[in-house]
Amino acid sequence: MTRNVTRRSFLRRALHGAGALPLLTAGACARGRGRPNFLVITLDTTRADRLSCYGYERPTTSNLDRLAAESIFHREAYSTSSWTLPAHASLFTGKFVSSHGARYHPEGEFVLSAALEEGQGLDVYRANAISPEETTLAQVLADAGYLTGAVVAGPWLKRVFRLDRGFDFYDDTGIAGVGGRPAPSVTYSALRWLKEVEDKPFFLFLNYFDAHAPYAIHEEFVRRYVPPSIPLDNERALSPAQSMLVRNAMYDSEIHFMDDSIGQLMAGMRDLGLYDATEVIVTADHGELLGEHGMTGHGKNLYQEVTRIPFFVKPPHGEGAPSESSRRVQILDIFPMVAARAELSAPENVQGVAHGTPARPVIAEVFPLETASSRGSCQCLWEGPHKFVLNGNGTHELYDLESDPREQKNLLTALPERARELETRLTNYLNSLPTAAPSTAPQQVDPETSEALRNLGYAG
Repeated sequence: MTRNVTRRSFLRRALHGAGALPLLTAGACARGRGRPNFLVITLDTTRADRLSCYGYERPTTSNLDRLAAESIFHREAYSTSSWTLPAHASLFTGKFVSSHGARYHPEGEFVLSAALEEGQGLDVYRANAISPEETTLAQVLADAGYLTGAVVAGPWLKRVFRLDRGFDFYDDTGIAGVGGRPAPSVTYSALRWLKEVEDKPFFLFLNYFDAHAPYAIHEEFVRRYVPPSIPLDNERALSPAQSMLVRNAMYDSEIHFMDDSIGQLMAGMRDLGLYDATEVIVTADHGELLGEHGMTGHGKNLYQEVTRIPFFVKPPHGEGAPSESSRRVQILDIFPMVAARAELSAPENVQGVAHGTPARPVIAEVFPLETASSRGSCQCLWEGPHKFVLNGNGTHELYDLESDPREQKNLLTALPERARELETRLTNYLNSLPTAAPSTAPQQVDPETSEALRNLGYAG
């Protein structure tokens, strides 16, 4: 349940060891007159409703709150899936899961049981990466002359899954442990790369993984909500209620810890003269169930807790006033949004939209393996106040999110005509999507990636 993490001191020591980060020239500070820089941050496994800027009562995100106050702030944003690989593949390809193909698959090209102990029954645990034929956002920007860099923290973003395509610099080191890579390491690597960009436009992608289980013990924050009598490092000694109390507090503390490092990142960008000329997009790949619906975790269903994500965009200085939008946006809209702002053309087959009300349905998909979920595949459609969920085992669901935001009352039998209407719309749209190119022959992931996936609970 726990992992040891060196907290703020990591970044301080790293920056001190690298020397002071120098200010760049005045020309770099004025770069906003030309093409903007782009910084895209994903907060892995981070629910929108656990950020204080989205109304959470605990002060988890003071630095992100300040960034959000300068941004176009989206109240209703959704992922395209409920786990890391397909959601990030949607970000980088601008496509839904059925089209980009990065998902769990019983005959997938990556055998995740490679290098694991024998006898675990994991030989069928497989997934597909994005097709080699996919064009990524990083490729489009690199072809247009942007410097492209990425620093990632979770196992599903390692190079083997092909999300590195188009990046000049892709740092996926230090991800062998059970908790991925801590936030200060991501921030330090990002600032070190930014020191070298000089006066060239850049696209930087950062993945912060801290809110993903297993959680670290940030005791100075957790103890605000957990009495001293309850141990933090012995889950077996806790009652179910105590265990859930600790789990929620530790989840919040990880978001707080991550937010601290993002504050360090923003301060470093200001010191480098890059902040004003950079469009900063903050989102998440998916959320997390923390006892809702009697469940914990993610990747097996599409409840609001795992699909609703934060999403806000800080424009370059002087290019727009802060505002708030209630229109639904999705993670796959980032590709055309960035391309349009850079005055570039996104590929014609991109399914995201850059501006205005989406010209296509708002949907999400997840395809858990049979050994992980009895529901089978899960696909959903949001339209108006309603959310329709198509489950592979036939137990479909219909919710009115205005009157029932926690999805407690299935209206499938109460509103059969509306359910049939939305089911038809969802299935017709899914059937219209081009499917992903066939995967190649199965191949093994490297032992370091496989060990990290097993320890994180994806392969066991």
